Order: sequence, then structure tokens, then C-alpha cells
Amino acid sequence: MHLSSAFVVAPGDIPYRSMLAGFPSLQRMVAAATKLPSLKTSITQASPPDSSTFAASPVEWWFPPADNTTPPLTTRIGDLFLLTANENNKYRVSNKPELPSKLRQEQDSLVSQLVQSKTRNMSQAYLTVIQDPPAGLVGDRIQQRVQSIVLYGEGNSTVTFGSATTKQLRHFLSSPPSTASAPPPTESTSRSEEGSVTQWRKFWRTKIPHRARTIWWRYKRDILPCGTLRAHRWNQDPKCEMRGCREQRANKNHYIFQCSAKYLAWQSILKEYTDKPLWSDEDLHSLLSFKPPKFSIKPEYNISAPQLLACCLIGVHTANLTLFLHKQTQSWDDISNNITKEIHKVIAQNNHIKSADTSHQ
Repeated sequence: MHLSSAFVVAPGDIPYRSMLAGFPSLQRMVAAATKLPSLKTSITQASPPDSSTFAASPVEWWFPPADNTTPPLTTRIGDLFLLTANENNKYRVSNKPELPSKLRQEQDSLVSQLVQSKTRNMSQAYLTVIQDPPAGLVGDRIQQRVQSIVLYGEGNSTVTFGSATTKQLRHFLSSPPSTASAPPPTESTSRSEEGSVTQWRKFWRTKIPHRARTIWWRYKRDILPCGTLRAHRWNQDPKCEMRGCREQRANKNHYIFQCSAKYLAWQSILKEYTDKPLWSDEDLHSLLSFKPPKFSIKPEYNISAPQLLACCLIGVHTANLTLFLHKQTQSWDDISNNITKEIHKVIAQNNHIKSADTSHQ
């Protein structure tokens, strides 16, 4: 509870990037949380916080440094202190026993800064909490605090986090960050593909495996979790994570087509199932666009061109998912085999539909 609450209470003060390394979806959620106004004022200056909120807040809020030379503390109260209930069902703060060596050093350092070197102060808000601790260890007011955050507006037109519509939340999260210290974004090397209403309607109605449609759409909108997007959205390293790949800026084309194993798999499948013998990089990059290169499926295979491309996308996605979940890089043979399995499934389904239509005639 303390760890998950920490990202809501103080998303900008918790080193979440290192904690959530390898989990881009969670990092994206926390990155969105960092845009919310800080809860520090409502926690440290209003009524004493409940135990969960108190434990999730940074030590720095309650023990600010007395000078500018004292290094900041990035740990949470719950990391260094133990909250126990007394006979009146109010919590009591005490030193946490049996801490890991790193946290033990921080705890000792905090005591030294308070008592010996006097480079850190104990805030009045902390003294208030200790002298008059709130009741209810189980109770948690973090939800109410977050719901009441004001996003924008004044008076009767004020929009709070709890009352905001999804459109208003998107507007708030897409607005420029209020802090000037935010890192400059790394621009993606690819762009979202524009299409007409007719082209998009045809895309959504095309008969392809459902698993591939989302990946295909994400490619068109340039929101695949490739290196350049991770750098742009979450300030991560833009390099390719596939073992043995030296690409330092992996954009969506590299993520889908150009990484060595994926490239060989695409070339192998396309040469086997299509009448086009040579596939340049430009041809590959145009495959998923509204204006793909001209090619036809060989007559012996009962599969459409969009279905073939969808099967290739599923095979590539499987390789990306295996890397993300298990830290394993698949070979081009593995990717080709995954694609071939999907192709056989689609051909079998097409043959079944064809035979069923024939029997009804």
C-alpha cells in the first residue's frame, strides 16, 4: 500500500523510474500522475494525515534541511519509521527495526543530521502529527485528497480530478508541464499517418486477426513503445533493447521491421508468400501505410494481403512481448515460425469459410 500510494502522494519526489524499470505502462501512468498538483500542502499543513498518507509521503517533507548543502532524502516515512496503533487506536511513530543496510545508513544519517550536525530540522507539522496522532490505521484519505485536486478553472467553473470528464483529463494531461525544470522531449523520428475517412473506415472493416489490428493502428498513430517514443514520453533510453542490436534510436520502423531478426523474418515470409522478389527498406516501411507497395499473394495460398501482414505483425509482437516479459531475444527463425503458425491458422479458417459457402450454394 505504501509503495503504490507514494506515487500518488508525491509522484515528483519518488524515484519511480528506477523502481519501475522495464514496466513502460506503469511508468506512463506515474508520468501522468506527476502532472497533478502536489498534495504536499494539504498533507503537511492541513489536518494531520491518516497513517497511509503519512507513510507514503517523503521524509524530506517532515525533515527539511537547515542549509543548502544537506543532500535531499528520497525515502518515504514508511521506509524508515514504523507506525503502530496505541490503546486509543491512534498510531505511534517509532524507528523501524531490522532495516536493510542502505536504509539503516539513511536512518543513522538522519539522526546525525538532526542531533549532531544540526543540518536538518524537524518540521512543526511533524511535531503536530506526533503530539496529536490521528486515529484509524486502516482509514485512508488519499482517494478523497486526489479526487479534490483542482485541475483548472475558477469559482463555479472549477474542474476537479474527481468531477473531470475523460476529455477534460486528456486536455489537462496534454497541456504543457507547469515546471520549467521538466526535461526537454526527445522527438520521435516517425510521425502519425494521416488518412481520409474512407481509408480509416476501410482499415477498421478489413478482415484480419483482431490481435494485429491494435498493433497496426498503433504503428499508424506512432504510439508503439519503441525507443524514440519511450524517450519522448518517459525520458528513457531510446536504444533498441534486443540483444545484439546496436541501434541507438529505435523508432517505430526499427521496432517493427528493421531490427535484424525481424528484418530477416519479414524478408523470408514476404518472399515465400508474395510475387514480389525484392523488398527494399522503403517497401517494408510502406507495408502498413494506406499506400502499400504493389504486390500479390501467390495463388496457392488462400490468404489476403492484409491478413498476411497481420500475421507478420503478430509474430513480431510476440517477439517484443517475450523480450519485455522474459528478457529473452527471439531469433529470426523463432519469429518466422510464429508468423507461419498464424498464417496456417488464417488459411485454415479461410478454407473452412470457403467450403461452407460452397456447400450452401
